[in-house]
Amino acid sequence: MQIKERSYLFLRKLFFWLSFLVFVIFTPIIVYYSLGYKFDPSVKKFVKTGIVFIRTFPKGVDVFIDGKRLKESSPCVIRGLLPKEYQLILEKEGFYPYQLSLPVKPAKVLELDVVLISKTAQLERIKFDFNIYRFFVSRHFLGNKIIAFTDKGIYFLDRDFKNAKLISSVVLGEDLASSVEDFKEGSSRLVFWNKNNIWITDIVEPFSKEEAKVTSIYKSGENIKEVFFGLKDKYLVIQDGLKIITQDIYNPSVHFTVFELKSQNAKIFYDNGSETLYIRDIATAANIFSLFKIELMPLVYERKENKKNP
Repeated sequence: MQIKERSYLFLRKLFFWLSFLVFVIFTPIIVYYSLGYKFDPSVKKFVKTGIVFIRTFPKGVDVFIDGKRLKESSPCVIRGLLPKEYQLILEKEGFYPYQLSLPVKPAKVLELDVVLISKTAQLERIKFDFNIYRFFVSRHFLGNKIIAFTDKGIYFLDRDFKNAKLISSVVLGEDLASSVEDFKEGSSRLVFWNKNNIWITDIVEPFSKEEAKVTSIYKSGENIKEVFFGLKDKYLVIQDGLKIITQDIYNPSVHFTVFELKSQNAKIFYDNGSETLYIRDIATAANIFSLFKIELMPLVYERKENKKNP
């Protein structure tokens, strides 16, 4: 009887100390894990883990981390990642797989927004038999339009390719059309240019019998970089080499050099709303690029009046 009692007491003490030992060993580990720590075998210590939050379009994308597929699909949150670089692959049937390196950092949340590209995108062709020499996209708040220089003239095309509006039947030819650098659309005119020439044309109304002419309005011996409509669409503001020139559209012989640039890398932008010219150019004293502005409305009209009345 005494032997049984002693055995019972021994087992109780043994169970107590074993339980205490398990508590002492595993409680800190559980606390560490609850606080976002994890044992890193590479450094042989507990480190703070990171989190990756993945959103995709479309949803329901399979997620692979270092070749292992996760149970959940996107959108998903991946917790407890040791700080290192992981290889992420996102896959969904009918879409191109998306692969990316994920640099996970301790105690940081890495957010990832991904749009997958469909493999089934259809190629559409305009229904008009044009030979397209050059095209640009004209951005409008009502929807984008495409301006196309073709072997049948200059056209506006709707972005759905269903309608073509003739701007001018003038054909520039492939070489000249291909040299066009850019264009701007005003309230009723279109201006386009290459390095040495600027052309302007009216935009005729749909179904109008009038033919819009394409006129060479400016020639340069230097390098035309930028052109804007300005001063209530009555002038062109031209960056030509190191000069900023304003030219009267109705009287092309009237033009002024309103500013001399110092750097070939200078840039300009014209704001039609405030009739203000913004210039990025070198500030001579500091020899750094700075930003300048000129309100052109009073300046140009003052010079025009002075030219009329010497």
